[in-house]
Amino acid sequence: MNAGLRNNIVSHLKKKGNYEPDVDDYVIDELISNIELSKECLNQIKEEGVVQHYITTSGSEMSKMNPLVGIYQMFQRNIQQLAAKLGINRKDRLMLKLIQEKEKDEFDKDFK
Repeated sequence: MNAGLRNNIVSHLKKKGNYEPDVDDYVIDELISNIELSKECLNQIKEEGVVQHYITTSGSEMSKMNPLVGIYQMFQRNIQQLAAKLGINRKDRLMLKLIQEKEKDEFDKDFK
């Protein structure tokens, strides 16, 4: 679980006055889990490609969309719904991403 992202979300919700641990912690954990699974799925799609080709039993070649594309889209929908449950809008999500990137940059500066 991405502790840095979790801390950023909790901090952000506290600043907005929207944080209720008994309710929000589960939703935050689900959000982070879906983000991680989404990234894993996207990496696999990049490796395998969006379209898969296979040979049928009759010997003809067929193409179909990689099933991971649909799974990736499901994770993306889940992320949007969970963020909405937490009251995190698009602007908030961009800010959280910028905070996370800034922390990565500062970590890299300190340990490179």
